[in-house]
Amino acid sequence: MAGSSVATMIVGTVFIMLFGMATVSMIESIDESVRNSKYELPDPEVDFVSVTDKEESTGPVQDLTISTPGTGYTEGDTCSVSGSSGTNLEFTISVDGGTGAVTSVSITNSGSGYSDGEVLDLASCDTAGGEDAQVTLDIHDKITITIVNSGSDTVELAHILITISDTATNTQGNPFSFTDHYSGGNLYLFPGEQISTDSFTLDSTNHGFAIEDDPDRAFLAIFDYNSAISVTDS
Repeated sequence: MAGSSVATMIVGTVFIMLFGMATVSMIESIDESVRNSKYELPDPEVDFVSVTDKEESTGPVQDLTISTPGTGYTEGDTCSVSGSSGTNLEFTISVDGGTGAVTSVSITNSGSGYSDGEVLDLASCDTAGGEDAQVTLDIHDKITITIVNSGSDTVELAHILITISDTATNTQGNPFSFTDHYSGGNLYLFPGEQISTDSFTLDSTNHGFAIEDDPDRAFLAIFDYNSAISVTDS
């Protein structure tokens, strides 16, 4: 009886050891299988096609040239122009003390929607009823960004960030979303698809550059992917 019990214990112990070894072997096999398995993470690839900084058909006013000085204007008045499809342009004037002719202007609001080379009257601030002065408009350049999905993953447009910089002054702007200047209906950029922003002017708050600045590099980032390109003047 005693011998039988001992034999039973030995057999049971061996069985437990074999079971434990098998379990360890199975766990190690599973771990190795997990290590060797290849899980493909999303790898979005969005590249710049172009970034242009150029004069569009309409835009905000960069400069005013006095083509007719007029008479009867008052020093320091704030004026606007008439006869244009553009809106919100405002500027202050300096005048000749004797005739009230406009000698120079200083833009306080660049407005939008003006055409380059327009000649417009300064009728709004000629309080003395003299000859209307006229100015010729020179409009600001505007930026357009075109991107393409060169990968195999669909990308949400809101996840694409752009940063503009100026290598000459070693100045980097503020990151902004591609969708900040995109009015199309797309929410996603599908593989092979190419889209562009609307043309827009720079803004110190949103882009880190003022409207009159001239940056020359653009940087694109999305998840762990990035792309860079030179800004083209044309």
